Amino acid sequence: MLNPDEQRATILANGQSDATNPAFDPHPVVKLFDPLGGGAWLNSKKMRG
Repeated sequence: MLNPDEQRATILANGQSDATNPAFDPHPVVKLFDPLGGGAWLNSKKMRG
């Protein structure tokens, strides 16, 4: 991923919190979009694997 270290740390921490707490609902950290299409994605967590 092309995220700064701070965003990467937040995304990984959100994934860890989600793994240990099923009620955890993180806010989006990164918004990705396709300027040529109609798609947009909100990234809030990444599961280690």
